[in-house]
Amino acid sequence: MKNIPDAPRRRRDIGSYGLLLGFVSAVFLLVPFIGDALAVVPSVGALVLAFMTISRHEVDRTVRVWPAIVGALLGVVVLFIVGSMLLVTTSFD
Repeated sequence: MKNIPDAPRRRRDIGSYGLLLGFVSAVFLLVPFIGDALAVVPSVGALVLAFMTISRHEVDRTVRVWPAIVGALLGVVVLFIVGSMLLVTTSFD
């Protein structure tokens, strides 16, 4: 008998939460003074959830992978901006 994976669930998957965390990290980046520190945690969370969704997609347990990819891209962009801003501010002090 062939192993058939479980059917994908209809409720929200973790890829949607990764997209949400990517948007939250982008919004936190706009907050003056403490936004950089606040944006790091959700962007790392978006990357972790995107990795989990993509690994589940490879074994056909989830259908929607694009929200996770967009959330991961937002997380990477936010981490790059935070790192760039940290590098610039520490090099001029």
